[in-house]
Amino acid sequence: MQHRKMVLVAHAGCMATPMNSLESMEKALEWNADKIEIDVRFLPDGTPVLTHNPAGPGCSCLFFEEALRFLAPRREIGMVIDLKEWSNLPELERLQRRYNMLERNLYAGNLIGDMETMRKGCAGVPYYPNGDPRMLSKAGRAELDEFARKADEGGAAGIGLFYPAVTAQLAESLHAQGLKLSAWTVDSPDEIRRVIACGADMITTNRPDLAGRIMEEARHG
Repeated sequence: MQHRKMVLVAHAGCMATPMNSLESMEKALEWNADKIEIDVRFLPDGTPVLTHNPAGPGCSCLFFEEALRFLAPRREIGMVIDLKEWSNLPELERLQRRYNMLERNLYAGNLIGDMETMRKGCAGVPYYPNGDPRMLSKAGRAELDEFARKADEGGAAGIGLFYPAVTAQLAESLHAQGLKLSAWTVDSPDEIRRVIACGADMITTNRPDLAGRIMEEARHG
């Protein structure tokens, strides 16, 4: 029987909603996601906004503060903040503190080679840098163990990985160092079941309705 606690993350734009929108957050809440993934960049003046692509002048993107204001009263959900840029991390920290959401959120994105920059700016928010799927899918157990050790030494809370590269061996190496494995972005039933069987701790999906049901089935055997 599966007793491991898994975290369900609704992808930005889940359930065919507009990317990085309040509608997406509403769907995440509707389907009982533990967290909602958002993409964050910064305007030229340093204001954080929700967008996957660079935010130019006249950007009509949702402000990060608007997302915090919407989610703060809904204490059952947090954010996975996918950092597309990290030029003004102090402002992210300030806003999360203002809305008492630091403890509910985590940072993701960027390759693990950027750990030093992130460690200095994370303000205690757990950080899941992305692993290189090409490297990790070919690595042997000794290489995976070394990768996990370096990730732990760098201050990572876990590793994010494109789902086809998720393996049980990687999960075991990370878990041995006390780290978590986050699989993204998984939408097919077979792949959701596969990454669960491999030992993924967190699953990001466009289908929180489907993934939530499969994860619940896995919990109860």
